[in-house]
Amino acid sequence: MAVKEITPEVLVRNKFDADALAMVAASAQADGFSIDATSADHRMLLVFENTDVAVAYDITIKKGNGLQGVKDLTQEIAAGKKAAVVVESGAFKNVSGTNKGKIIAIPENLAVKMAAIVLP
Repeated sequence: MAVKEITPEVLVRNKFDADALAMVAASAQADGFSIDATSADHRMLLVFENTDVAVAYDITIKKGNGLQGVKDLTQEIAAGKKAAVVVESGAFKNVSGTNKGKIIAIPENLAVKMAAIVLP
């Protein structure tokens, strides 16, 4: 399997977007999600959903490899719940290497789905 590529939905101010939260699952747990952060170098909203109704699972957003990338961000998502976080690209975007221009998120289990939105 391979990394699940995510292209964020770009919101427009004062306009509804009915498909903004199209949740997708990772192809493989260990590979996780690769979120394209090349189109906008500002804040992005990441939404995660735990579709397992019995067990809580973690999601880890990997630190970027730029100057501001100092530590991973991990959060437990309760069973059957959603969680959202606004991330700054400076802390989580990779600026060089294989994942250049990407933010990487690794779920503890394939039950965790996600959507990405670029804020206006």
